[in-house]
Amino acid sequence: MRGLGRLSDRAKILGVVALLSATAFRLPELLNPGVVNSDSAIVGLQAMHILHGEWHWFLWGSGYQTTADSVVAAAVFLIMGATPLALMLTALVGHLLAILFAFLTLCRRLSSTVALLLVTPLIASPAPTHTYTLHPPRQTALTLVFVAIWIIDGAASARHKLTRFAIGAAIGALACFADPYALVFSPALALLLVLASLDGTNSRGIWLRRILAATAGASVGAIPYIVSRLLPQAAHGPLTLTSELFARNWALLKRPCLPWVLGTTVLHQPPGASDYVLWHPPWPFQVCQWFGVAAFVAAFIVSIGAFRRQDVPWESRRLGLMAALTALATIVGFLLSVMPMDHYASRYLVSLILVAPFLFAVLAHIVSARLLFALMVPMLASFAVSGWLGYEPFVKGIRIVDAGLDADESRLLSELKRRNIAYALADYWAAYRLSFMFKEQVVVVPLHESQDRYAAYRQDFGRARNYAYIYDHRRSEESQQTVESRVANGLEEKFSVGGFDVYRISRDME
Repeated sequence: MRGLGRLSDRAKILGVVALLSATAFRLPELLNPGVVNSDSAIVGLQAMHILHGEWHWFLWGSGYQTTADSVVAAAVFLIMGATPLALMLTALVGHLLAILFAFLTLCRRLSSTVALLLVTPLIASPAPTHTYTLHPPRQTALTLVFVAIWIIDGAASARHKLTRFAIGAAIGALACFADPYALVFSPALALLLVLASLDGTNSRGIWLRRILAATAGASVGAIPYIVSRLLPQAAHGPLTLTSELFARNWALLKRPCLPWVLGTTVLHQPPGASDYVLWHPPWPFQVCQWFGVAAFVAAFIVSIGAFRRQDVPWESRRLGLMAALTALATIVGFLLSVMPMDHYASRYLVSLILVAPFLFAVLAHIVSARLLFALMVPMLASFAVSGWLGYEPFVKGIRIVDAGLDADESRLLSELKRRNIAYALADYWAAYRLSFMFKEQVVVVPLHESQDRYAAYRQDFGRARNYAYIYDHRRSEESQQTVESRVANGLEEKFSVGGFDVYRISRDME
């Protein structure tokens, strides 16, 4: 099995270049870690509680996502402390590992230069991928998928072949325990196992032993997932098919979700905007965008159509077929899921980008390296522009801007503590991120009890005589007029800190 130790010096250098480039592309948010959102903050808060001995099988408030990402975050917090940057790095390191394992897999049969080109979609990826590459949860599961691909792909050439097949299958199954999103890769991983077991042998007996080893490994790896599904607190996300659901998801898929993921549509968030808005590029770039998506579709078609081509190495053909099946499963899963609601549902389609290196691997054997580069450049440009503009308001042109978010939150915490306020109320998208950034020195619960992710917060908040209502101008979904009407009774004081308006409230506890 070809690992780091067997790579050429050139391949090692290019591998480092890939990792450094991927990190550099994410500097706008790494330098503004205050961008952490409430979904990610819940991972951080749970990690803090894990370090104090508190354990839950599932991510707070979820009956399907497990604590895998919180455990990883807890390990990082032991080294760096519970900070927004440390939380962000837990996802970034996982993404860098995914890039590394994709690069190592491709280097087995392609030059390191071509392998670097093929993983570039993971380096400069479109904006919807930011959801996982910098913000947990989910990245742990995605990283495990790439580890499984690398192990399975090289299992037949390893010294202990049966063990490798078993380990690869076990890790693939374990990824589904870390996060059910990994299930979208499961059919393709199973296909890869079957096809990879044919490597280097015409013996039916050897093939059968490899399949049995993989089956045993997958069975062991699936135990945590099966157990978690049987727990009383487990929630079973439905897959269903109704004409209304299909019509809604189909409309979302066509616009804006799939175009945003593939780079033909670019959404950005300029200063002052509370949500993403459509960017209208000049027509030459629009041509570039459509050439880019055409190259992606072509790579998908070639990956299927070239499966029987003898001039393409067998190992690349099966990787391409695996990637194509993953792409199909992603689209089908999106159409059947109850989860897509708006443009943010594009995050459920990011596996299309993640398998892009393996889709183009087949094409890399059919055309020259120069032609491959020419075919991929429009797509890579579309991805890079989408990803970069997706960082707004932390970028202005090619410059990275310091938004000073941490300073506002730090001042807000000081003002709350000065007034002896230990509990506060806010919109969901402000609440948990503030609790995390405050390190629970002030606990902020969401406005609606139905949005609670940790019941103990609500119970403690209910016993507080004095509390604050925090209105975040960037994140609060209610109008400020509605908020002021709600807090009129018991209002003691109103003050402002940066982009926050704070209402100090006293309530009758009798």
